[in-house]
Amino acid sequence: MAQGIHCGVEECVHNQQRRCVADSIRVRSRAVTGGNCKHSEDTCCETFKPRS
Repeated sequence: MAQGIHCGVEECVHNQQRRCVADSIRVRSRAVTGGNCKHSEDTCCETFKPRS
């Protein structure tokens, strides 16, 4: 389990009391102008799974 990962996405199945409990985290950059991430909004979490 990932340690110390805070999660503000309450709709994610891996979110337990604002902590991410996924075995691993996959994050990628969005297609941004210039190809460099400069803000958190320039990234995407691919670990997200919606709660049923």
